[in-house]
Amino acid sequence: MKILLINHLYPEGGGAEAAVRGLVEFLKVQGHEVAVLTLGNDSMKSGMSCREEGGVQIYSYKTLSRRFSEKLVVCQFSRSNVGKRVFFRAGAFFCDWLSSNGSLKAMRLIRNIKPDVVHTHNVRGMGMLLPLFIRFGKGKARWVHTLHDIQLVYPSGLAIYPRLRKDSTNASKIFNRKNLKPFELCRKIYELLQKLIWGSPDVAVSPSDFLKKFYADRGFFRKSRHEVIPNVIMRKVDGSGDRGSERDSVLFIGALEESKGIQILLGAAQRQEQEFMKRSFTIDVVGDGSLRRQLADKYARFPWIRFHGALRAEALAHFYVRALVTVIPSLTLENAPMAILESLHFGALVVASRIGGILEYVKEGETGWLFTPGSVDELAGLLQKIINEGVSEEISRNCQRVSVDMGVRAYAGHAALYDSS
Repeated sequence: MKILLINHLYPEGGGAEAAVRGLVEFLKVQGHEVAVLTLGNDSMKSGMSCREEGGVQIYSYKTLSRRFSEKLVVCQFSRSNVGKRVFFRAGAFFCDWLSSNGSLKAMRLIRNIKPDVVHTHNVRGMGMLLPLFIRFGKGKARWVHTLHDIQLVYPSGLAIYPRLRKDSTNASKIFNRKNLKPFELCRKIYELLQKLIWGSPDVAVSPSDFLKKFYADRGFFRKSRHEVIPNVIMRKVDGSGDRGSERDSVLFIGALEESKGIQILLGAAQRQEQEFMKRSFTIDVVGDGSLRRQLADKYARFPWIRFHGALRAEALAHFYVRALVTVIPSLTLENAPMAILESLHFGALVVASRIGGILEYVKEGETGWLFTPGSVDELAGLLQKIINEGVSEEISRNCQRVSVDMGVRAYAGHAALYDSS
């Protein structure tokens, strides 16, 4: 079977891109003919380019929206003024909506290679009208769409808890978007347009029941067949072979942005400085973002807090096998963070915010612990408990068992998904 996967970034990126990479490897093992359509980089000229990597045809094109987004990233890392950031953000957003060039290129590719299945993921920057073009131009191909976040309802993809007081006592309720009345009308128009553009793919896949319900409650994908299938992890490195390694790290992997709660983790760790120093534990922060320089400067006097920057996927195993615990302190509605799946694969406990789809993946006392989003006090207490008491081999093995169970569900779900196409 010939399958075309469409995602705005490939192969590198965040959690959604890791999920797409895993799916590509799985489909190759299953014997399918796999191609990927993605956005090109700075060096790419106009038109469509094609390269082959590991038996996969990777097609890419460049859009004006992508160019604005790249300028925005430069602004965020260079401390440029707010005006420039607003300009490039707005430029990326409106070019994505108003330009159909990228969507036309995608449709020409679909007609040329004639896939049996078109499987879309995140398409931001590829042309907001792309789903509409696919609906009416895919021919006999079956259309599958995998949801990764809440971006079709919130343009930023974020629904943040309120800014918290130092005592964290007001963290019990999710941010009430009615407080943003000047923006709510625009958001509702955006949501309605997304609903009309996407229509109902043949199959809508969600990695969590939370995300499936989130969109169903808002009237998305009314005629689609809905499936809940975990993301696929195809790891060439097995963490069980490194069980003898000393686990002396508290690990964070993700974007260094306020929405991911990195400041909550570092604030909690600072309160437990004596415990970290006494037991020679480290905080390993893997990832990049607009807060990296600010946080690196602020915590430079703590040698046990280490910033490693963004790393390629194959380099992450080294950190997972050293991790006693992986912390996911998100302040936004999460779906199914890949860092949780990968951490469990390597037998590392997960401590995460009690929010969104995370509750389906982290079970209290079995594979980790949950805390109120934004609560520095709760997280500090959990870190102290885990560092002092350690993690039993039973819990570590249970993490890996859960990972295997989810892997079986993911493989079986995707195999059935394509067999039925």
